[in-house]
Amino acid sequence: MKSFSMLILLVAMSSLAHSAVHKLGLKYTPSLKMRLYAEGKLEQHLKQKAARMERMTHLDVASTPVIDYDDFAYMAQITLGTPPQTFVVFLDSGSSNLWVPDSTCSEGQSSTCGTYCEQSPYETCLTFCQPECCKHSGNVLAVKNACTSKHSFNQSLSSTYQRQPGSFAMSYQTGDVSGFVGQDTFCVGAHFSF
Repeated sequence: MKSFSMLILLVAMSSLAHSAVHKLGLKYTPSLKMRLYAEGKLEQHLKQKAARMERMTHLDVASTPVIDYDDFAYMAQITLGTPPQTFVVFLDSGSSNLWVPDSTCSEGQSSTCGTYCEQSPYETCLTFCQPECCKHSGNVLAVKNACTSKHSFNQSLSSTYQRQPGSFAMSYQTGDVSGFVGQDTFCVGAHFSF
């Protein structure tokens, strides 16, 4: 019995010795509310936001806010496809879906920059938007197509991409989104793959 206990202990210690610690690098960026507060502009922002919400109440269609980006703080690097295409995403535990614009999303559209790009700190803007859309570039373009200002996934460069049947359409408080669904290799950081 003593040797059996020693064997169990040896197996347990061996598995601990071979276990690995996986770390995901996170990047912190102050939330929009924190930045606006530091700049003394939070009160004005909240009044403008309330006015936008008030305008929405006069619509015949009911809407529910999905995500309030004013409080985002943590981002992580992911890759999609084979070979990997790198993206930085907000960590959002409120959704089971990962939305990434495809390179075909902005075909035939003029280059535009979203308000998110204009309001973001320069480093954050460079992470999510095309460089010409960031406020230090001097270009401020009107919003026409949200896809043209974002980094996009090029499915034709991935050997593991599979388009899924059907399409999707969803309504958010800030507008509608529609498109097709694809499936591909997804990696968080350097060690996890789904």
